[in-house]
Amino acid sequence: MLRSFLKDSAYYGLATVLSRGISFLLVPLYTHVLSPAAFGSLDLLLVFANLITLTVALEVSQAVQRFYPDTADGAQRRRLFSTALWFSLAAYLGFAVFAWLTSPVLAPLVMGQAGLELPFRIGLVYILVNGLFVFLLNQLRCELRSRAYSLVSFTASLFTTAASVLLTLVARQGLAGLVAAMAIGSAAGLGLAIGLLRQRVCVQFDVAVLNRLLRFALPLVPSGLAVFLNTYVDRLLINRLLSTAEVGVYGFAIRIATLATVLMVAFQGSLTPLLYARYREPDTPAQLARLFRGFVVCALIAIILLAAGSRLLVAWLAPAAFAQAEVVIAVLALALLLAQMYIFAPGPALQGKTHLFWLVNGSVAVLNVLLNLLLIPRLGLAGAALATALAAFAGFCGFMAASQRLYPVPHRWPPLIWACVTALVLAALLLTQALSIPVALALLMAMVVLWWRLGLLRPGLEVAR
Repeated sequence: MLRSFLKDSAYYGLATVLSRGISFLLVPLYTHVLSPAAFGSLDLLLVFANLITLTVALEVSQAVQRFYPDTADGAQRRRLFSTALWFSLAAYLGFAVFAWLTSPVLAPLVMGQAGLELPFRIGLVYILVNGLFVFLLNQLRCELRSRAYSLVSFTASLFTTAASVLLTLVARQGLAGLVAAMAIGSAAGLGLAIGLLRQRVCVQFDVAVLNRLLRFALPLVPSGLAVFLNTYVDRLLINRLLSTAEVGVYGFAIRIATLATVLMVAFQGSLTPLLYARYREPDTPAQLARLFRGFVVCALIAIILLAAGSRLLVAWLAPAAFAQAEVVIAVLALALLLAQMYIFAPGPALQGKTHLFWLVNGSVAVLNVLLNLLLIPRLGLAGAALATALAAFAGFCGFMAASQRLYPVPHRWPPLIWACVTALVLAALLLTQALSIPVALALLMAMVVLWWRLGLLRPGLEVAR
Protein backbone atom coordinates (compact mmCIF):
# COMPACT_ATOMS: atom_id res chain seq x y z
CA MET A 1 0.00 0.00 0.00
CA LEU A 2 2.74 2.46 0.96
CA ARG A 3 4.51 2.26 -2.40
CA SER A 4 1.26 2.81 -4.33
CA PHE A 5 0.34 5.63 -2.00
CA LEU A 6 3.66 7.42 -2.52
CA LYS A 7 3.45 7.04 -6.30
CA ASP A 8 -0.11 8.32 -6.50
CA SER A 9 0.62 11.09 -3.99
CA ALA A 10 3.50 12.26 -6.14
CA TYR A 11 1.17 12.67 -9.13
CA TYR A 12 -1.58 14.31 -7.08
CA GLY A 13 0.96 16.49 -5.33
CA LEU A 14 2.54 17.60 -8.62
CA ALA A 15 -0.86 18.42 -10.09
CA THR A 16 -1.81 20.29 -6.95
CA VAL A 17 1.42 22.28 -6.87
CA LEU A 18 1.04 23.24 -10.52
CA SER A 19 -2.68 23.99 -10.25
CA ARG A 20 -2.39 25.87 -6.97
CA GLY A 21 0.70 27.64 -8.24
CA ILE A 22 -1.18 28.88 -11.28
CA SER A 23 -4.20 29.80 -9.17
CA PHE A 24 -1.94 31.57 -6.68
CA LEU A 25 -0.72 33.80 -9.47
CA LEU A 26 -4.34 34.93 -9.89
CA VAL A 27 -4.57 36.25 -6.33
CA PRO A 28 -2.84 39.58 -7.13
CA LEU A 29 -5.12 39.87 -10.16
CA TYR A 30 -8.19 39.39 -7.97
CA THR A 31 -7.05 41.88 -5.35
CA HIS A 32 -6.13 44.58 -7.88
CA VAL A 33 -9.10 44.09 -10.23
CA LEU A 34 -11.71 43.70 -7.48
CA SER A 35 -12.47 45.86 -4.48
CA PRO A 36 -12.76 44.06 -1.12
CA ALA A 37 -16.57 44.20 -1.50
CA ALA A 38 -16.47 42.65 -5.01
CA PHE A 39 -13.98 40.06 -3.77
CA GLY A 40 -16.46 39.29 -1.00
CA SER A 41 -19.26 38.81 -3.54
CA LEU A 42 -17.07 36.41 -5.51
CA ASP A 43 -16.36 34.47 -2.34
CA LEU A 44 -20.05 34.30 -1.43
CA LEU A 45 -20.84 33.00 -4.93
CA LEU A 46 -18.24 30.25 -4.48
CA VAL A 47 -19.78 29.42 -1.09
CA PHE A 48 -23.12 29.00 -2.84
CA ALA A 49 -21.54 26.88 -5.59
CA ASN A 50 -20.02 24.53 -3.05
CA LEU A 51 -23.36 24.17 -1.28
CA ILE A 52 -24.99 23.08 -4.53
CA THR A 53 -22.17 20.66 -5.32
CA LEU A 54 -22.60 19.04 -1.91
CA THR A 55 -26.38 18.66 -2.06
CA VAL A 56 -28.02 18.70 -5.47
CA ALA A 57 -26.59 15.39 -6.74
CA LEU A 58 -27.19 13.76 -3.33
CA GLU A 59 -23.54 12.66 -2.98
CA VAL A 60 -23.89 9.79 -5.46
CA SER A 61 -20.26 10.31 -6.46
CA GLN A 62 -19.24 9.23 -2.94
CA ALA A 63 -21.30 6.06 -3.34
CA VAL A 64 -19.62 5.28 -6.67
CA GLN A 65 -16.21 5.56 -5.02
CA ARG A 66 -17.32 3.12 -2.32
CA PHE A 67 -18.84 0.44 -4.55
CA TYR A 68 -16.71 0.72 -7.69
CA PRO A 69 -13.62 -1.13 -6.32
CA ASP A 70 -15.84 -4.05 -5.21
CA THR A 71 -17.44 -4.37 -8.66
CA ALA A 72 -15.26 -6.59 -10.83
CA ASP A 73 -17.44 -6.99 -13.92
CA GLY A 74 -16.81 -4.37 -16.62
CA ALA A 75 -20.46 -4.13 -17.68
CA GLN A 76 -21.58 -3.64 -14.09
CA ARG A 77 -18.99 -0.92 -13.62
CA ARG A 78 -20.23 0.93 -16.70
CA ARG A 79 -23.80 0.64 -15.46
CA LEU A 80 -22.79 1.94 -12.03
CA PHE A 81 -20.85 4.89 -13.43
CA SER A 82 -23.37 5.84 -16.13
CA THR A 83 -26.34 5.71 -13.79
CA ALA A 84 -24.62 8.09 -11.39
CA LEU A 85 -23.45 10.36 -14.23
CA TRP A 86 -26.88 10.81 -15.83
CA PHE A 87 -28.51 11.31 -12.46
CA SER A 88 -25.96 14.01 -11.62
CA LEU A 89 -26.45 15.73 -14.98
CA ALA A 90 -30.23 15.83 -14.51
CA ALA A 91 -29.87 17.16 -10.95
CA TYR A 92 -27.45 19.97 -11.85
CA LEU A 93 -29.35 20.93 -14.99
CA GLY A 94 -32.66 21.07 -13.15
CA PHE A 95 -31.18 23.28 -10.47
CA ALA A 96 -29.52 25.60 -13.01
CA VAL A 97 -32.82 26.18 -14.84
CA PHE A 98 -34.68 26.88 -11.60
CA ALA A 99 -32.02 29.27 -10.28
CA TRP A 100 -31.81 31.10 -13.64
CA LEU A 101 -35.55 31.76 -13.62
CA THR A 102 -35.44 33.02 -10.03
CA SER A 103 -32.15 34.93 -10.35
CA PRO A 104 -33.68 38.40 -9.74
CA VAL A 105 -34.47 37.21 -6.22
CA LEU A 106 -31.54 34.83 -5.64
CA ALA A 107 -28.71 37.01 -6.97
CA PRO A 108 -28.71 39.70 -4.25
CA LEU A 109 -29.19 37.07 -1.55
CA VAL A 110 -26.22 35.03 -2.76
CA MET A 111 -23.88 37.86 -3.79
CA GLY A 112 -24.37 39.98 -0.69
CA GLN A 113 -25.29 43.11 -2.67
CA ALA A 114 -27.61 44.19 -5.49
CA GLY A 115 -26.72 44.78 -9.14
CA LEU A 116 -24.79 41.54 -9.74
CA GLU A 117 -27.36 39.45 -11.60
CA LEU A 118 -25.08 38.92 -14.62
CA PRO A 119 -22.16 37.45 -12.62
CA PHE A 120 -24.68 35.31 -10.73
CA ARG A 121 -26.14 33.86 -13.94
CA ILE A 122 -22.68 33.16 -15.29
CA GLY A 123 -22.03 31.50 -11.93
CA LEU A 124 -24.96 29.15 -12.55
CA VAL A 125 -23.25 27.94 -15.73
CA TYR A 126 -20.08 27.43 -13.70
CA ILE A 127 -21.99 25.43 -11.07
CA LEU A 128 -23.47 23.11 -13.72
CA VAL A 129 -20.20 22.50 -15.53
CA ASN A 130 -18.07 22.29 -12.40
CA GLY A 131 -20.43 19.81 -10.73
CA LEU A 132 -19.97 17.36 -13.60
CA PHE A 133 -16.25 18.11 -13.73
CA VAL A 134 -15.84 17.24 -10.05
CA PHE A 135 -17.83 14.05 -10.57
CA LEU A 136 -15.47 12.88 -13.33
CA LEU A 137 -12.40 13.91 -11.35
CA ASN A 138 -13.63 11.70 -8.49
CA GLN A 139 -14.07 8.85 -10.95
CA LEU A 140 -10.48 9.15 -12.16
CA ARG A 141 -9.33 9.08 -8.57
CA CYS A 142 -11.57 6.09 -7.84
CA GLU A 143 -9.92 4.18 -10.69
CA LEU A 144 -6.48 5.08 -9.28
CA ARG A 145 -5.62 6.97 -12.49
CA SER A 146 -3.49 9.55 -10.77
CA ARG A 147 -1.68 10.72 -13.91
CA ALA A 148 -4.94 11.33 -15.75
CA TYR A 149 -6.35 13.12 -12.70
CA SER A 150 -3.29 15.36 -12.59
CA LEU A 151 -3.50 16.17 -16.30
CA VAL A 152 -7.19 17.09 -16.09
CA SER A 153 -6.70 19.26 -12.98
CA PHE A 154 -3.77 21.09 -14.51
CA THR A 155 -5.65 21.67 -17.79
CA ALA A 156 -8.61 23.21 -15.95
CA SER A 157 -6.32 25.52 -13.95
CA LEU A 158 -4.41 26.58 -17.05
CA PHE A 159 -7.57 27.48 -18.97
CA THR A 160 -8.99 29.31 -15.94
CA THR A 161 -5.84 31.40 -15.63
CA ALA A 162 -5.63 32.25 -19.31
CA ALA A 163 -9.30 33.18 -19.49
CA SER A 164 -9.02 35.28 -16.31
CA VAL A 165 -6.20 37.35 -17.76
CA LEU A 166 -7.97 37.83 -21.09
CA LEU A 167 -11.38 38.67 -19.63
CA THR A 168 -10.13 41.08 -16.95
CA LEU A 169 -6.96 42.73 -18.20
CA VAL A 170 -7.86 42.73 -21.91
CA ALA A 171 -11.68 42.71 -22.06
CA ARG A 172 -12.01 44.45 -18.64
CA GLN A 173 -15.07 42.46 -17.59
CA GLY A 174 -14.27 42.56 -13.86
CA LEU A 175 -16.20 40.19 -11.62
CA ALA A 176 -18.28 38.76 -14.47
CA GLY A 177 -15.09 37.99 -16.38
CA LEU A 178 -13.53 36.13 -13.45
CA VAL A 179 -16.65 34.00 -12.98
CA ALA A 180 -16.77 33.26 -16.72
CA ALA A 181 -13.10 32.26 -16.60
CA MET A 182 -13.87 29.70 -13.88
CA ALA A 183 -16.65 28.27 -16.05
CA ILE A 184 -14.30 28.06 -19.06
CA GLY A 185 -11.63 26.27 -17.00
CA SER A 186 -14.11 23.72 -15.64
CA ALA A 187 -15.50 23.16 -19.15
CA ALA A 188 -12.00 22.47 -20.50
CA GLY A 189 -11.32 19.99 -17.71
CA LEU A 190 -14.72 18.38 -18.20
CA GLY A 191 -14.12 17.86 -21.92
CA LEU A 192 -10.74 16.23 -21.32
CA ALA A 193 -12.13 14.02 -18.54
CA ILE A 194 -14.95 12.81 -20.78
CA GLY A 195 -12.38 11.85 -23.38
CA LEU A 196 -10.32 9.90 -20.84
CA LEU A 197 -13.42 8.13 -19.50
CA ARG A 198 -15.15 7.59 -22.84
CA GLN A 199 -15.17 3.79 -22.37
CA ARG A 200 -17.17 4.26 -19.17
CA VAL A 201 -19.73 6.68 -20.62
CA CYS A 202 -22.75 4.97 -22.14
CA VAL A 203 -26.50 5.49 -22.36
CA GLN A 204 -27.45 3.31 -19.40
CA PHE A 205 -29.61 4.15 -16.43
CA ASP A 206 -30.50 1.46 -13.92
CA VAL A 207 -33.06 2.36 -11.26
CA ALA A 208 -31.97 -0.54 -9.04
CA VAL A 209 -28.37 0.68 -9.19
CA LEU A 210 -29.47 4.22 -8.40
CA ASN A 211 -31.41 2.97 -5.37
CA ARG A 212 -28.30 1.18 -4.11
CA LEU A 213 -26.20 4.31 -4.59
CA LEU A 214 -28.74 6.51 -2.83
CA ARG A 215 -29.07 4.17 0.15
CA PHE A 216 -25.38 4.69 0.79
CA ALA A 217 -25.22 8.35 -0.20
CA LEU A 218 -28.35 9.87 1.34
CA PRO A 219 -27.03 9.76 4.93
CA LEU A 220 -24.03 11.70 3.62
CA VAL A 221 -26.20 14.62 2.48
CA PRO A 222 -26.94 16.00 5.97
CA SER A 223 -23.28 15.37 6.72
CA GLY A 224 -22.41 17.37 3.62
CA LEU A 225 -24.65 20.20 4.79
CA ALA A 226 -22.91 20.15 8.14
CA VAL A 227 -19.52 20.18 6.38
CA PHE A 228 -20.71 23.14 4.34
CA LEU A 229 -21.77 24.96 7.48
CA ASN A 230 -18.46 24.16 9.16
CA THR A 231 -16.54 25.41 6.14
CA TYR A 232 -18.48 28.56 5.32
CA VAL A 233 -20.39 29.73 8.37
CA ASP A 234 -17.53 32.09 9.19
CA ARG A 235 -17.91 33.94 5.89
CA LEU A 236 -21.71 33.96 6.09
CA LEU A 237 -21.63 35.43 9.60
CA ILE A 238 -18.90 37.91 8.70
CA ASN A 239 -21.18 39.15 5.92
CA ARG A 240 -24.05 39.33 8.38
CA LEU A 241 -22.25 40.80 11.40
CA LEU A 242 -19.53 42.87 9.70
CA SER A 243 -19.59 43.60 5.94
CA THR A 244 -19.16 42.11 2.46
CA ALA A 245 -15.84 43.94 2.19
CA GLU A 246 -14.53 42.08 5.22
CA VAL A 247 -15.70 38.84 3.62
CA GLY A 248 -13.39 39.78 0.77
CA VAL A 249 -10.44 40.32 3.10
CA TYR A 250 -11.19 37.03 4.85
CA GLY A 251 -11.55 35.21 1.52
CA PHE A 252 -8.17 36.58 0.43
CA ALA A 253 -6.64 35.25 3.67
CA ILE A 254 -8.15 31.82 2.99
CA ARG A 255 -6.57 31.72 -0.45
CA ILE A 256 -3.17 32.30 1.11
CA ALA A 257 -3.88 29.76 3.85
CA THR A 258 -4.60 27.07 1.25
CA LEU A 259 -0.86 26.97 0.54
CA ALA A 260 -0.67 24.74 3.62
CA THR A 261 -3.20 22.28 2.18
CA VAL A 262 -1.21 21.23 -0.89
CA LEU A 263 0.05 18.13 0.92
CA MET A 264 -3.46 17.34 2.13
CA VAL A 265 -4.80 17.30 -1.43
CA ALA A 266 -2.05 14.86 -2.42
CA PHE A 267 -2.83 12.63 0.57
CA GLN A 268 -6.58 12.84 0.06
CA GLY A 269 -6.38 12.04 -3.62
CA SER A 270 -4.47 8.80 -3.13
CA LEU A 271 -5.26 7.61 0.40
CA THR A 272 -9.04 7.16 0.28
CA PRO A 273 -9.24 4.89 -2.81
CA LEU A 274 -6.24 2.88 -1.61
CA LEU A 275 -7.87 2.32 1.78
CA TYR A 276 -11.07 1.13 0.15
CA ALA A 277 -9.05 -1.34 -1.90
CA ARG A 278 -6.61 -2.56 0.79
CA TYR A 279 -8.05 -1.98 4.24
CA ARG A 280 -8.34 -5.74 4.83
CA GLU A 281 -4.58 -6.27 4.51
CA PRO A 282 -3.02 -6.85 7.96
CA ASP A 283 -0.27 -4.23 7.67
CA THR A 284 -2.54 -1.40 6.48
CA PRO A 285 -3.29 0.07 9.96
CA ALA A 286 0.42 0.42 10.82
CA GLN A 287 1.11 2.05 7.44
CA LEU A 288 -1.79 4.43 7.98
CA ALA A 289 -0.30 5.43 11.36
CA ARG A 290 3.03 6.10 9.67
CA LEU A 291 1.41 8.25 6.99
CA PHE A 292 -0.52 10.21 9.61
CA ARG A 293 2.64 10.92 11.55
CA GLY A 294 4.42 12.19 8.44
CA PHE A 295 1.47 14.36 7.53
CA VAL A 296 1.30 15.95 10.99
CA VAL A 297 4.98 16.90 10.84
CA CYS A 298 4.64 18.49 7.40
CA ALA A 299 1.42 20.29 8.34
CA LEU A 300 2.95 21.82 11.47
CA ILE A 301 5.97 23.08 9.54
CA ALA A 302 3.66 24.64 6.93
CA ILE A 303 1.66 26.47 9.61
CA ILE A 304 4.83 27.83 11.23
CA LEU A 305 6.16 29.07 7.88
CA LEU A 306 2.87 30.81 7.11
CA ALA A 307 2.88 32.46 10.53
CA ALA A 308 6.40 33.74 9.87
CA GLY A 309 5.75 34.97 6.33
CA SER A 310 2.13 36.13 6.36
CA ARG A 311 3.00 39.83 6.67
CA LEU A 312 5.30 39.68 3.63
CA LEU A 313 2.83 37.63 1.59
CA VAL A 314 -0.02 40.07 2.17
CA ALA A 315 2.15 43.08 1.33
CA TRP A 316 3.34 41.41 -1.86
CA LEU A 317 0.00 40.10 -3.11
CA ALA A 318 -2.54 42.80 -2.27
CA PRO A 319 -3.03 46.53 -1.77
CA ALA A 320 -3.33 48.04 1.69
CA ALA A 321 -7.11 47.48 1.82
CA PHE A 322 -6.41 43.77 2.41
CA ALA A 323 -3.76 44.23 5.14
CA GLN A 324 -6.03 42.92 7.89
CA ALA A 325 -5.69 39.42 6.40
CA GLU A 326 -2.19 38.87 7.79
CA VAL A 327 -3.37 38.16 11.35
CA VAL A 328 -5.64 35.23 10.40
CA ILE A 329 -3.75 33.33 7.69
CA ALA A 330 -1.93 30.84 9.92
CA VAL A 331 -5.04 30.18 12.04
CA LEU A 332 -7.07 29.55 8.88
CA ALA A 333 -4.39 27.18 7.59
CA LEU A 334 -4.74 25.18 10.82
CA ALA A 335 -8.52 25.13 10.44
CA LEU A 336 -8.37 24.00 6.81
CA LEU A 337 -6.01 21.16 7.64
CA LEU A 338 -8.01 19.95 10.64
CA ALA A 339 -11.23 20.01 8.60
CA GLN A 340 -9.75 17.56 6.07
CA MET A 341 -7.94 15.23 8.46
CA TYR A 342 -10.97 12.95 8.74
CA ILE A 343 -9.38 10.94 5.91
CA PHE A 344 -7.05 9.49 8.55
CA ALA A 345 -10.12 8.25 10.46
CA PRO A 346 -11.59 5.81 7.90
CA GLY A 347 -13.47 3.50 10.25
CA PRO A 348 -17.03 4.84 9.70
CA ALA A 349 -16.71 4.75 5.89
CA LEU A 350 -15.05 1.33 5.80
CA GLN A 351 -17.67 -0.21 8.07
CA GLY A 352 -20.61 1.50 6.36
CA LYS A 353 -21.50 3.57 9.45
CA THR A 354 -22.21 6.68 7.39
CA HIS A 355 -24.66 8.01 9.98
CA LEU A 356 -21.61 8.87 12.11
CA PHE A 357 -20.58 11.45 9.52
CA TRP A 358 -23.66 13.58 9.95
CA LEU A 359 -23.71 12.96 13.70
CA VAL A 360 -20.17 14.30 14.14
CA ASN A 361 -20.40 16.99 11.48
CA GLY A 362 -23.81 18.13 12.70
CA SER A 363 -22.57 18.51 16.27
CA VAL A 364 -19.50 20.40 15.10
CA ALA A 365 -21.63 22.67 12.89
CA VAL A 366 -23.70 23.74 15.89
CA LEU A 367 -20.50 24.38 17.86
CA ASN A 368 -19.02 26.33 14.95
CA VAL A 369 -22.06 28.61 14.65
CA LEU A 370 -22.06 29.31 18.38
CA LEU A 371 -18.33 30.05 18.48
CA ASN A 372 -18.55 32.39 15.48
CA LEU A 373 -21.52 34.23 16.97
CA LEU A 374 -19.57 34.59 20.21
CA LEU A 375 -16.15 35.57 18.83
CA ILE A 376 -16.81 37.62 15.67
CA PRO A 377 -18.41 40.59 17.52
CA ARG A 378 -15.50 40.59 19.99
CA LEU A 379 -12.47 39.81 17.80
CA GLY A 380 -13.64 40.47 14.23
CA LEU A 381 -11.92 38.40 11.54
CA ALA A 382 -9.54 36.88 14.11
CA GLY A 383 -12.57 35.64 16.05
CA ALA A 384 -13.99 33.96 12.95
CA ALA A 385 -10.68 32.22 12.23
CA LEU A 386 -10.27 31.08 15.84
CA ALA A 387 -13.85 29.79 16.03
CA THR A 388 -13.42 27.82 12.82
CA ALA A 389 -10.15 26.28 14.01
CA LEU A 390 -11.61 25.25 17.38
CA ALA A 391 -14.64 23.65 15.73
CA ALA A 392 -12.45 21.82 13.20
CA PHE A 393 -10.34 20.43 16.06
CA ALA A 394 -13.48 19.16 17.79
CA GLY A 395 -14.56 17.49 14.54
CA PHE A 396 -11.21 15.78 14.08
CA CYS A 397 -11.33 14.44 17.66
CA GLY A 398 -14.86 13.13 17.10
CA PHE A 399 -13.98 11.33 13.87
CA MET A 400 -10.79 9.86 15.28
CA ALA A 401 -12.54 8.56 18.41
CA ALA A 402 -15.27 6.90 16.33
CA SER A 403 -12.79 5.48 13.82
CA GLN A 404 -10.51 3.95 16.43
CA ARG A 405 -13.42 1.86 17.70
CA LEU A 406 -14.34 0.62 14.23
CA TYR A 407 -10.89 0.32 12.61
CA PRO A 408 -8.10 0.57 15.20
CA VAL A 409 -4.86 2.18 14.04
CA PRO A 410 -1.72 2.01 16.26
CA HIS A 411 -1.10 5.73 16.74
CA ARG A 412 1.26 6.84 19.50
CA TRP A 413 -0.34 10.02 20.74
CA PRO A 414 2.10 11.52 23.31
CA PRO A 415 4.83 12.61 20.84
CA LEU A 416 2.18 13.84 18.38
CA ILE A 417 0.50 15.95 21.06
CA TRP A 418 3.79 17.44 22.25
CA ALA A 419 4.73 18.32 18.66
CA CYS A 420 1.39 20.08 18.12
CA VAL A 421 1.67 22.03 21.36
CA THR A 422 5.19 23.25 20.66
CA ALA A 423 4.36 24.16 17.06
CA LEU A 424 1.28 26.17 18.02
CA VAL A 425 3.23 28.02 20.71
CA LEU A 426 5.87 28.98 18.14
CA ALA A 427 3.22 30.01 15.59
CA ALA A 428 1.53 32.23 18.19
CA LEU A 429 4.90 33.81 19.04
CA LEU A 430 5.55 34.56 15.37
CA LEU A 431 2.10 36.11 14.94
CA THR A 432 2.36 38.37 17.98
CA GLN A 433 6.05 39.34 17.83
CA ALA A 434 7.81 41.04 14.94
CA LEU A 435 10.56 38.44 14.56
CA SER A 436 12.82 38.42 11.51
CA ILE A 437 12.75 35.54 9.05
CA PRO A 438 16.24 34.26 10.09
CA VAL A 439 15.17 34.16 13.74
CA ALA A 440 11.95 32.35 12.81
CA LEU A 441 13.88 29.75 10.80
CA ALA A 442 16.31 29.24 13.67
CA LEU A 443 13.41 28.61 16.04
CA LEU A 444 11.90 26.18 13.55
CA MET A 445 15.17 24.24 13.32
CA ALA A 446 15.32 24.05 17.12
CA MET A 447 11.79 22.71 17.14
CA VAL A 448 12.64 20.02 14.59
CA VAL A 449 15.49 18.91 16.85
CA LEU A 450 13.01 18.73 19.73
CA TRP A 451 10.67 16.60 17.63
CA TRP A 452 13.54 14.23 16.89
CA ARG A 453 14.24 13.95 20.60
CA LEU A 454 10.57 13.16 21.17
CA GLY A 455 10.87 10.35 18.62
CA LEU A 456 8.42 11.87 16.16
CA LEU A 457 10.87 11.88 13.25
CA ARG A 458 12.41 8.50 13.90
CA PRO A 459 11.41 5.47 11.81
CA GLY A 460 9.70 2.55 13.43
CA LEU A 461 7.55 4.60 15.81
CA GLU A 462 4.47 2.54 14.93
CA VAL A 463 3.86 -0.78 16.53
CA ALA A 464 2.24 -3.77 14.97
CA ARG A 465 -1.51 -4.02 15.17
